[in-house]
Amino acid sequence: MKRYLLTFCAALALVSGLGGCQEKEEGPMKWVDLRYRAEDSYSLPWESPEAFSFLVKSTDPWTVRSYNPDWCTITPAEGEGNPVINEAETFTVTVQYKDNAQLDDRVDTLEIKSDYWVGKLITVYQKGNAYLDVKDEEQALEISEEGGELAFNVKANQDWSAEVIEGGDWLAVTSGATGSLDGSVELSVEENTGEKRYGAVSVLDRHGVERVVVKVTQNGVQLDPATFEVRAAHNQGVYELAVISNASWKAEKADEKAQWFTIENPENTGEAVLRIVLNDNAGNSLRKTTLRLTTIAEPGQPVVVREVVIKQAYLQVPQRTVFDDAELADWKADKGVNPVYLGDQGTYFEATSSGSVYARLYRSGMPMGTHTYRWHSFSADARVRLWWTFGNNNEIKYNLRGNGDGTGYTEISTSPSGPDADFVNVEGVDMTVPHEMTVKFTPSEINEGYCHVQFILDGVEFQSFDTGDNAVMECTWQKEIGIYFGCYTGNAICEWYDYTEPFSWD
Repeated sequence: MKRYLLTFCAALALVSGLGGCQEKEEGPMKWVDLRYRAEDSYSLPWESPEAFSFLVKSTDPWTVRSYNPDWCTITPAEGEGNPVINEAETFTVTVQYKDNAQLDDRVDTLEIKSDYWVGKLITVYQKGNAYLDVKDEEQALEISEEGGELAFNVKANQDWSAEVIEGGDWLAVTSGATGSLDGSVELSVEENTGEKRYGAVSVLDRHGVERVVVKVTQNGVQLDPATFEVRAAHNQGVYELAVISNASWKAEKADEKAQWFTIENPENTGEAVLRIVLNDNAGNSLRKTTLRLTTIAEPGQPVVVREVVIKQAYLQVPQRTVFDDAELADWKADKGVNPVYLGDQGTYFEATSSGSVYARLYRSGMPMGTHTYRWHSFSADARVRLWWTFGNNNEIKYNLRGNGDGTGYTEISTSPSGPDADFVNVEGVDMTVPHEMTVKFTPSEINEGYCHVQFILDGVEFQSFDTGDNAVMECTWQKEIGIYFGCYTGNAICEWYDYTEPFSWD
């Protein structure tokens, strides 16, 4: 719901670009309160579109109009206002669009306005009735090594065209390069004396927009590993690599100096699982080499070679920090409460009453990776917090809170936005024993350039989320972190802090 409660002078700035406002030559300045609850846009199918509704009320008479009134019916299209907005009637406005009999999509604009102000412009998108398709079973064609002719059928109510987009040196359109309505496309495929190959034909609509891609596969010598990059753990004894082939083939090291792995079954025929036996990587760096797969050529057949990169991780050892007096000198004691180093027990944090002055340490420029804090000796009201900042009020908070009876629970929050309501926390935590709180940052696989954030308690992950445009958007991968940690309420002891740098397969 948006609200326009305006004097004449303020209105111009608030509705800039949405509508005009003109100064009256006579009479007092006008104020208008125009309220509505509507989406910015609506999308409709071409046929039998469902009506949609939104709410409107105003201090002044109001109207809703379409820029293309022959397409739709608006009910009611206008209403009387009430000078007292709280007493004004709320109208449910229903909009019903007709079927779109045209091929092309169309766009309409709905305008909500009073006598003085345009309150909102709503965009309505409706699909056209154009269609263009190829049957599913005809979208993947196969042909033998000898080559020959192939064809597929096009179902359409418009003009279309077809062109080879992959494999143009052996695949060609011989008929149906252009068409109108239903039709067919015929292809010619040359003989294949080499390895298995793949082509593609694009079918485009009347505007030259690709709508369907038909894949063409021609048989030949095949040698296809399941992956071209093996990623093995530092202590992974065996990696099994599936290989699809229609020939005899062998596997060998590209570099015989790579003595940290062996090939258990180097010679195979057809489909097989290649067993790669790896030694433990006791070093402190990634190691990699290349595995070469080669077909054993029969008379008249080519030799096909595939190379697979083998990478093995190393054991990452956390860097442990104890917050002794020397380490505390590198951190800022926030809010004027200084934690106290107690020797082997760790560092004591005690907040003042009601959390009005909490005990925490702060340090900027901290790296991403895995951060673990071990806490013990919780007071009944202890609220231990890890607090991560990224600029412009972007924050991630991880709390371990006592219930006052020896039990506790985790609590996560983010700002701005973020999936706060969806966070699942751990309940019934025993606060009479030590706990390790971990936050792990890795690159996001769903939001490029952002982070995947994992929340871990005592080595067990209980929640994660990905930062992005709608969740802690300043938290981008490898950005430096400002870290606060300590007690928001009560007291507890931090025994140590572990940091593990992020691992990269690159």
